[in-house]
Amino acid sequence: MPLVVGRPLSVDGEEDELTRLYKKFARRLDDRFNLPVVLMDERLSSAEASQSLKQIGIGGRRQKPMLDQVAAQHILQSYFDSLDNHDPA
Repeated sequence: MPLVVGRPLSVDGEEDELTRLYKKFARRLDDRFNLPVVLMDERLSSAEASQSLKQIGIGGRRQKPMLDQVAAQHILQSYFDSLDNHDPA
């Protein structure tokens, strides 16, 4: 199982300085743990997380302490979804 890391991109999908820093972070993870690292697009993860929290009645400032955690869940779910889309069965 790989390590899944969110890859920040600009709104138009281009890489920027932050993307390069995350790629460096991913290389360090690979070197340290000797596990494959998968970079997943995280552009909409915070918006999706906010919407998910709103659907269960958590809005506004109450979202702040859990927004990053829920966004990480969305990033991980997008990785699993990508595996399902490539499954030949």
